[in-house]
Amino acid sequence: MVLLDATGPAQQRSAFDMNTETLTANRHSRAQQQHAFTLVELLVCIAIVAALAAIVAVAVTRANAKAKQVRCLSNLRQHGVALAVFLSEQNSFPLYVNPGQRFPDHGVSLWDALSTRGLGSPPADSRNANSVYFCPSFIEQLKADDRLGNLVAIYGYNGDGLNGWGTNLPLGLGLNWSPEGKSYSPVNESQVVAPSRMLAMGDGVKGWNNTYQDSAGLSRLSDAQDHLGSTDRVRRRHDGKVNVLFCDGHAIQESLQFLFSDTSD
Repeated sequence: MVLLDATGPAQQRSAFDMNTETLTANRHSRAQQQHAFTLVELLVCIAIVAALAAIVAVAVTRANAKAKQVRCLSNLRQHGVALAVFLSEQNSFPLYVNPGQRFPDHGVSLWDALSTRGLGSPPADSRNANSVYFCPSFIEQLKADDRLGNLVAIYGYNGDGLNGWGTNLPLGLGLNWSPEGKSYSPVNESQVVAPSRMLAMGDGVKGWNNTYQDSAGLSRLSDAQDHLGSTDRVRRRHDGKVNVLFCDGHAIQESLQFLFSDTSD
């Protein structure tokens, strides 16, 4: 006697299909579990993204600072071109100030003399970062601090040398005093024996050792004082350096330490 399975082909296929669906559902469930983030993994991803953002922010900040430095040096080179034009006409350096216009070709001041030699007139807005007369980094600092409203970010002239005012100023370009100190005259081009080593202009800074003050000149004077955080401001302007123009027309960066603390040269 032969016993036959009570389940027919259709019932067998139904059971097989159910088993297949169960296996498929289990696979999908495991796949979902495998692709889900744990809390630790999520925190690691957030940390990586934050680190990358910080790196990008530092790179962007450095790039912006570099761009301002390049523009500042470009501004000084344009001053150098105007200065060269003046020298070719007068065979002397512009007077820093010219009271009574004793020397008419020098105008009333340095900026009057250079403005007619290619620089154009200084803008009325002393916060114009696009002006050739102003350091873009200094402009940004002025805009960020309302206390500095009266400061002008103009470049400084090496008018009296890095050794300060006196009756005899052999290191400055601003003027020659007479021996008795009662009259003045322009510094002749021939008096500068090493133009490639003689400072002409630069960022407006008055400094003494480790104290720096915003200035309309470029000078090393013992009366330099910190004014509303000027020491830190000058240091941050070009990362501890000063952009300077030499009498031969080349412009570079020099360290604050070298210009205002080193007295070896």
